[in-house]
Amino acid sequence: MFLPPPFFADAPPASFLEWLGSLRWLLDLITVAVVLWFQFKPRSEKREISFTEEFAREEDLQELREDVDALENKLAELSTQQAADKLELMQAGEQRASRIHQRIEQIQAALHADMQNMPNQLIALLKNTGALDRHP
Repeated sequence: MFLPPPFFADAPPASFLEWLGSLRWLLDLITVAVVLWFQFKPRSEKREISFTEEFAREEDLQELREDVDALENKLAELSTQQAADKLELMQAGEQRASRIHQRIEQIQAALHADMQNMPNQLIALLKNTGALDRHP
């Protein structure tokens, strides 16, 4: 079988190397162009779209209802606890105020008794020291 020699078979080796170099530059240029094309070409994002009659699935709505009911129950418990705490604080404040008023009344009674006896005590003191006898 006779095969024809390649077209560069009779060319000198220097021109063959030049031809290979130019072929390499051409392949590099094509590679850069392809890379730049894929880098900057517009991309379309694929999204899965499903059309339904309802806006949300019934299971999702049921879970949401359960979560909302749980939150409402917790809020009711917190409100009840807050009311109980407020009542307890009010009662503690009233007891404290009552104790303060009792103490004030005790002090007032003691002062009143001391003030009632003070003139008699002053007269007795002045008589004992002889201050009343000196000044007619």
